[in-house]
Amino acid sequence: MNWFKKTLSWSFPTAYKEHGDYNNKEAAFYLIGMFGQNLIYAIIGAALMVFYTDIVLVDAAVVGVVFAACRVWDALNDPVMGVIMEKTKSPFGKCRPWLKYAPLPIAIVTILLFMPISGWPMGARITYLVIFYFLWSPFYTMGDIPLWSLPSRMIPDEGRRTKLISAARIVGSVAGCLTALYAPIKNALGKLDLGMFENTGLANYEGYFSQEQGYLFATVLLCVIGAILFKFIFPNVRERVTTYDSSATTFKEAFGYIKTNSPFIRLFISGVLGCTKTLL
Repeated sequence: MNWFKKTLSWSFPTAYKEHGDYNNKEAAFYLIGMFGQNLIYAIIGAALMVFYTDIVLVDAAVVGVVFAACRVWDALNDPVMGVIMEKTKSPFGKCRPWLKYAPLPIAIVTILLFMPISGWPMGARITYLVIFYFLWSPFYTMGDIPLWSLPSRMIPDEGRRTKLISAARIVGSVAGCLTALYAPIKNALGKLDLGMFENTGLANYEGYFSQEQGYLFATVLLCVIGAILFKFIFPNVRERVTTYDSSATTFKEAFGYIKTNSPFIRLFISGVLGCTKTLL
């Protein structure tokens, strides 16, 4: 037991323990957490719409409207979370306190979105989707904004900070690619006859097969893995950059700064132009 405690204290140092200068081990823990967070996010992009149109049998037009409205809601709560994070006062910093608690609710709400509700009345199914998808967005934002803001507080050196952010982008993309495994995992878990769900099998399956069971169990498995990896960030990463502006910035002043930030404007335009792939 003592050996276990020593090992745990090495892997998960106390939140107040100083690590000194930024190092590769700290970068590795950040990227592990980034992988876990993106693994959960990828489930939503890869499976949620298909689940509600093909399994829950909500009309595709209704699902499309709900998803579009939630995108607008997400765009609104992003800057709100940014302001809240900047006003955070904690011995852990401004980003890390949110990353301590965000992984669990994100995983839970993601799992709740894949609950077996196909037997409910149609109005109840649509209401359920609206409530939990709109709830998922701010919970995800609560972890996403601090996660991507953390490198600016971890690393004083701009060059090393840029390298970490670039690596994080790659890791996030890899996690997204792993959603190709979602379907085979879903099918394998859907074939387990546990007596919990009705047999709603596909034509090419023999014996027991439940789509709802497969979607739920696959989501639970990936969310548990993702949340555990996401949790690695808080105890193993530090905020070192502690120089802040003494005066608060208003929303109007913030938009004024945006006008003079040409790299941000180019990135914003590229994002708008790139949205055509999502529309297709």
